[in-house]
Amino acid sequence: MLKFFSVFSIPFFMLSLAFAEAVVEKTGTVFGPKLRWIVELENDLESLEKAYPGQLGVYIKRLSDESVFSYRGDQLFFLSGGAKLPVAIEVFRQIDTKKINLETKLTLSAEDYVDGKGDTNLHSPGSKLTIGFLLQQMIVKNDNTANDVLIKQVGVEPINNYLKEIVPSGFEKIMSTADSRRLMYSEIHPSASTLKSNDLMALNIDDDIQKMEKFREILKLKESELLCRSMNQAMEKYYKTNLNSATLQSYARLLEQLAAGDILSSTSQMHLLSLMKKSEGGQERIIAGLPKDIQYANRSGSQKTRLCDFGIAWKGSRPQRKNSVVVVMCVRDFKSVELAEAAFRRIATTLTTSEIFN
Repeated sequence: MLKFFSVFSIPFFMLSLAFAEAVVEKTGTVFGPKLRWIVELENDLESLEKAYPGQLGVYIKRLSDESVFSYRGDQLFFLSGGAKLPVAIEVFRQIDTKKINLETKLTLSAEDYVDGKGDTNLHSPGSKLTIGFLLQQMIVKNDNTANDVLIKQVGVEPINNYLKEIVPSGFEKIMSTADSRRLMYSEIHPSASTLKSNDLMALNIDDDIQKMEKFREILKLKESELLCRSMNQAMEKYYKTNLNSATLQSYARLLEQLAAGDILSSTSQMHLLSLMKKSEGGQERIIAGLPKDIQYANRSGSQKTRLCDFGIAWKGSRPQRKNSVVVVMCVRDFKSVELAEAAFRRIATTLTTSEIFN
């Protein structure tokens, strides 16, 4: 796949030619400008880059004819909450192989708690929670503690190994939220690797200046010992490690296999998709621009200066290759969440008017 650079550095007519050359499938057929939906997306991207001066990445594939639209699809983007889908897939794979089941109970320990949404943190240490409950919290509520408890149960290595088996390239290492937090804070000072669960909870502060002060207080650090002077600087350095990141085309490949029923049993596939359809995240993104007769199962991700939406859209009772469209989109370094989310809706609206679902 051709690598795309900023629209600001390449004239748009050259980008159109690039798309025509780049979107070539195994048959050798050029799908690009010959399909209405791709032409309309190409036209929309020019004005989107000007109206929303961030770093948009878009990868869309219609599975029925394997036509593809890719804009920065081969670049790595931080997944944030999108990293929970590989975790869920491994959990369901282990359910399919009878290692565990939805009623298996896991004990919540004092070191499992992570800041974030969801109801798992409402339970006290020692509580026994079913895998079914934890899956629902992780996918629907974007619950970080539920995510980490499930990772502890199924294992980081099996998650990444199976991910590499079904998508051989394009995914970087998936890890727990707590470990991700510690690595990010380690950009400020290496001693952050020792942060405990209660420390991470205490650092759940919206104001970045207060958060930095709390960080120094917990680790008993002088200001002169800090390697970063702001949370923004620490986050940007952490993003460059590429942990919990993937290219858009590789994430789309994961969704494609989920939609086609290639990686899970039919029961597990539909259970996971039903949870994704109930996701409370990303409601102002892709789904907000889709018509009511289109079903959409997604995982969204939100982190400082990073937003993503990863989904499967289809008509009918269940997704199949003949009726599904995979939509993967991320925005980084945006000026405001509102502007970024408007870009997601605009892409969805363009897909709708282009008749991609017909």
